[in-house]
Amino acid sequence: MQKIFINSAIGILCFVLGYVAYPIINNTETVMTVSNNNNVNTSNKAAISIEKPRETMSTINPHLTAAANNQQTAELTELTAIVDADVDDISHGRAIFNNGVTAEEVLGFEQALEDWSTEHKNHLNDLIDAYMSNQRSAEGMKSQIAKDNDFLQKPKIKQDPVEDANWAYTMEQQVRMLIAQHELSASFNVINVSCKQLVCDILGAEKTANTWFNLYISLLQSLPNADFADDNGAKSVVYLENNNTMVYFQIKFKHG
Repeated sequence: MQKIFINSAIGILCFVLGYVAYPIINNTETVMTVSNNNNVNTSNKAAISIEKPRETMSTINPHLTAAANNQQTAELTELTAIVDADVDDISHGRAIFNNGVTAEEVLGFEQALEDWSTEHKNHLNDLIDAYMSNQRSAEGMKSQIAKDNDFLQKPKIKQDPVEDANWAYTMEQQVRMLIAQHELSASFNVINVSCKQLVCDILGAEKTANTWFNLYISLLQSLPNADFADDNGAKSVVYLENNNTMVYFQIKFKHG
């Protein structure tokens, strides 16, 4: 009995001690857990409080940059083409003269030719205004004649200016004579004939329909060194106003 009582007392004592010790140990673990959580929260707060540095430079749009580069490239290409064209014109101009000339002299001849072209264009416009009764029709014809017409904008030197002056005078006389001698001459009114640098342009008015085409074919067959090629760039305009037909035609020539 005494041993049983002692063992029971020891067991009760162990139970009591264990019961008392458990909360202490449990509280310690709980505090540690909270402490760890507090550390995590503190760390998160610190991470949130850090602001991302603001960019001091504006963001570059790659598309805009590419567009700007393309525009600069296009402008440079265009400028290079203009310079190359001027150099080619000067080289060509110097090559056609019988005697040696400087680049400055070639530029002078080209400027004189452009001045003549401008005066010739203005003269044609005045004639069209005078011969066409309707101003709107006159403006329409002048616009068609001027479109893509190098002879009235920037003609090129194709032969020595001294030789060209003699050639132009002779060719203008031949064109007028051939038209006057043609059997249909009475049905066509020659308003103007001008020749320059292997090109002649003719402004006239039909008195009878379909007269000019026959005259034109006759001129091509009769004039020396006339260029028959379809792709030679010769300008042709036929403008009908009421019952009147105005024509503007060019005839180009090859070197003799």
